[in-house]
Amino acid sequence: MEITIDAAYKNFIDDCKTYVSGKTLAFYLDNISKFVTFCHEHYASDLMSDLPESVLKDYVLHLRTKKKFEGHPFTPESDDVIKNSSVRTYTRAVKSFLNFCVQEHYIKDYKRVKMPRNDARQIIPLYDEEVTKIDQTFNMSSMMGLRDFCIVHLMLDAGFRSQEVINLKIQDVLFDKDALLVVNSKGSVSRIVIMCPFLKKHLSSYFDLYRRGSAPTDAVFIQIKTKESINENVIKQYFARLKKKTGIDRLHPHLLRHTFATSYILGGGNLEMLRILLGHSDYDVTKNYLHLANQYQILQASIYKLDPVFFQQHY
Repeated sequence: MEITIDAAYKNFIDDCKTYVSGKTLAFYLDNISKFVTFCHEHYASDLMSDLPESVLKDYVLHLRTKKKFEGHPFTPESDDVIKNSSVRTYTRAVKSFLNFCVQEHYIKDYKRVKMPRNDARQIIPLYDEEVTKIDQTFNMSSMMGLRDFCIVHLMLDAGFRSQEVINLKIQDVLFDKDALLVVNSKGSVSRIVIMCPFLKKHLSSYFDLYRRGSAPTDAVFIQIKTKESINENVIKQYFARLKKKTGIDRLHPHLLRHTFATSYILGGGNLEMLRILLGHSDYDVTKNYLHLANQYQILQASIYKLDPVFFQQHY
């Protein structure tokens, strides 16, 4: 079937609008538009059928020579090339587009390529004393202090992602079952997570004091002035302040989830249960924590410890 690259791209986006989340759609729009531009600049024909089978390999090679912040409207271009992890991320969107094109018979096929390994980096979980330092920043007698404490410990003691904290609804906190319901998270996966006694105590206080009354939203965590749900900017701004207050330079929301996962393995939890608790669809992603936990065990590092309720099956 003869179709231009631009038309195929439009058809793909229109198709995605029927089933992907807004965040995934934005990811596709950003990354595939760059791939379309690459095709226009590197190939003579605008037809999908004229693209070489090596198109994905050509694009990966192009990305691996691309400078950080190249073409960015505000940030100066760096001398360093983009990270391998970024290459993998950008290419993931392109592969979805090319698979769609094969399915729709716009192209016969394309050659798969081995992706560059992610850049080696050591993510160090939070230590006991660092969590103590974080907890000391909260004014527990204020709505903001108690709210932010609960946000941090949902990530640290339940393995929540930032977006899952933002999306958490009042009806998703099951106090009678000591459980938290995560609905339609990343990859449209839902799961149930244990609510440990420590977290339950403080969430219950937050609910009793601040979330039993009327509000324009059923979100658990609301902004102080508007009473509307918190958003990504609220989380980003809060963690920027928290990093400055504590002096923990590596502090960011995902580090708390990372600490939860590493601590779970160190405490004797099994990989399959961890995969379920984290909401991973890819078992290989979860396996990374086993390797990291073994390293910290050798070092006898004092990593933050989870509540014993997570390991009851081992006692």
